[in-house]
Amino acid sequence: MKKITQTLLAGGILLGVGGNAIAVAQSPHPHTATREEFRYIEQPLPLKVGLTLGGLGLIGLELWWFLGNSSPSQPSDNESEST
Repeated sequence: MKKITQTLLAGGILLGVGGNAIAVAQSPHPHTATREEFRYIEQPLPLKVGLTLGGLGLIGLELWWFLGNSSPSQPSDNESEST
């Protein structure tokens, strides 16, 4: 049930953001067509590469942390005495 809720929530967010972008792009107001909402700033290539590698490294660290090869838990002394 939790997975379904998360999927519906993510889909709703994507539709909301995408729908808003379409509405802005098709806006009939003439002043929005001539005015720039955002200005493109060119970033240096080493910065782009560094951020990409850093992000991939963090994703890899997260996957290793949660899905990595973990040894099975050792039974405690109390559990071994009861068997």
